[in-house]
Amino acid sequence: MMQIIIEHKSEFDRAIEHLKTEFASVRSNRATPSLVEDIKIEAYGSEMRLKELASMTVPEARTIIVQPWDKTIIKDIERSLVKADLSVGIANDGTVIRLTFPPLTAETRQALLKVMNQKLEAARIQVRQIREKAREQIIKAEKEKTITEDDRFRAQKDLDELVKDYIDQIGVLGERKEEEILTV
Repeated sequence: MMQIIIEHKSEFDRAIEHLKTEFASVRSNRATPSLVEDIKIEAYGSEMRLKELASMTVPEARTIIVQPWDKTIIKDIERSLVKADLSVGIANDGTVIRLTFPPLTAETRQALLKVMNQKLEAARIQVRQIREKAREQIIKAEKEKTITEDDRFRAQKDLDELVKDYIDQIGVLGERKEEEILTV
């Protein structure tokens, strides 16, 4: 009975980790490399992510410096950053690319909050879907007579408590990200 819940716990953890990764790509007042590191760059005859081709540093709150390991692909990186339409200033000095993020406007903040809320809801849905899979396995185990009716009720109660904890974690992550976005 508890084995079913334990099996699905890793899926719940992956849902939370996925949300954290998604939030890293949502802009806040501070520029972070995670905003651009997964942008696809056409280089060496294939598509590669920026983090595979360059190092990124954040010398100031609104600036990211991209320094390619191979200077011959700097134009390819610049072209892909422009194509990504990040709404940032892009300056190429031949050795590094400087991305300057403008301050967030009230309108931009509201748009980012909408995106953030969509990601939160997607995470909640994912957790609920995992719960339903686990619940079906518990019911199936009872029908196969491997657990009793009391065990099923206890397992479902434990599962619901676990899901509530994960939904609460999602809420806390959302509150933190909202605070980041709204901080001027």
